[in-house]
Amino acid sequence: MEEQEFKQTHATVNPSPCYFAKAILCQCSGCAHAQKIHIAERESMACRDASGHQRCGAWLEQLYKNARFTLKLPAIEAPIPHAKAMKLQCGSPRGLRAALDNETDENPQAVTDINALLERGLAQYGHLEHLPYSQIMRFVHQYTLKKRSRRR
Repeated sequence: MEEQEFKQTHATVNPSPCYFAKAILCQCSGCAHAQKIHIAERESMACRDASGHQRCGAWLEQLYKNARFTLKLPAIEAPIPHAKAMKLQCGSPRGLRAALDNETDENPQAVTDINALLERGLAQYGHLEHLPYSQIMRFVHQYTLKKRSRRR
């Protein structure tokens, strides 16, 4: 299947793709509203909750704005490299949970439900702009991707 065909099929089959799909697919986070979709031997994630989808999209936008320095991004409009998107999607839920629970552990466990965590954060801080992004960015910066093994 050509890439253009795949993208068209994906948009038809998955009208609300999960914003944290990279994190969920690599199992560093989870979400109660995420649903796995298979298209042409590829995996994708869909969101089954419209309000949660919108909330996660707005949070990810705020994360990108706050992560420019941490991830050394030149501009928000430019596409974000996969490794930096992984750091952001895997590190930010852990950072938010650590901020909400007053954790100091630098290597916390995976977040099991991003949507519930974000709802908790909004209940405590009131609005997405008021979340403790300085604490969250520490975890984004400290998150390390798994090294790929090299075959000899």
